[in-house]
Amino acid sequence: MMKGPDVIGCWLTLFVSALEQYGIDGREFLQQQGVDYDLASDPNYRLPVVIMAQLWHAAVARTGDKTFGLKAGVLVTPNTFSALGVALWSCCTIRDHFNCLVRYMHVFTNAVDISLEETDEHIITTSRLRLEGGRSPASDYAQDAVYAAMITLCRSHYRQDFSMVKLELTRATPEDPAAYEALFGCPVSFGNALSRAWYNRADVEVPIPGCNREIARATEKLVQDYLARIEAQSEDLLHQVQSAITKLMPQGEASLERVADKMHMSPRTLHRKLESLGTNFRTEVDGVRHRVALDYMASSDLSLGDIGFLLGFSSSSNFTRAFRRWTGVTPQQYRSRTD
Repeated sequence: MMKGPDVIGCWLTLFVSALEQYGIDGREFLQQQGVDYDLASDPNYRLPVVIMAQLWHAAVARTGDKTFGLKAGVLVTPNTFSALGVALWSCCTIRDHFNCLVRYMHVFTNAVDISLEETDEHIITTSRLRLEGGRSPASDYAQDAVYAAMITLCRSHYRQDFSMVKLELTRATPEDPAAYEALFGCPVSFGNALSRAWYNRADVEVPIPGCNREIARATEKLVQDYLARIEAQSEDLLHQVQSAITKLMPQGEASLERVADKMHMSPRTLHRKLESLGTNFRTEVDGVRHRVALDYMASSDLSLGDIGFLLGFSSSSNFTRAFRRWTGVTPQQYRSRTD
């Protein structure tokens, strides 16, 4: 199963810090939105991008400030991006910084792909959104925060007057375009097909004083290990859930509560972990039923009624509807094709 787009959980620390600039209790705000801030301290926690987008939208509504994303982004520290932030901070040039982002952006979020181009005079970073449904006002605020964070990290790491040559954003034209040019220190255009940031090549290739390439390599290894661990944990959790569903399904007990009990965690914890992987319990049950149904149809003489029962359906008509949704044909039609 493909994971849905997600973002590293410690991004919430920046979000909460931004809310506090407006006198808003960030923890309480997240709780009202159904998000547990304590999870931000878990380096392995991932938050679905759709949830994060809702948070940006809610924060703008609460503060009444449509530049909230910009003001959040400038509060960034290396810790905001966990191991990736440390690796970026250890890069020996801003060009190395961009190359690190290209390789490991998915540590931060898998909702964006970044590529690097170069001309004789410029280095250009291009960001491509992978969000289902395309751009939205909520993703506009997230884009503001990410670009504000990236330029702030570069300035903190290199020099405070570092700026782009120009910035092209996919976001809709904001009410206050001047705020963007003031922050980024360059012309900014909106409503573009892709988001692209242009930098002077001479600026990004200047060695950063005090850089140690051995430290840079060591921190990059941390990022590689983090990415491998996250991917392995995701696969392991889904395998455990799917295995438990398969075993409990013939008994009619493949509920969230029973599966959570088998995995020695609370239903709420299991729900949260699945949500962080961009899925949910109902989706996993449906996926297991689909796979097992095809196995039964291909390798057994069980009646269609028995197959539906073993899959946990309350009636043969419910099984037929689900099977048609999975395959486009009824169980009878499918079996006649394979006989």
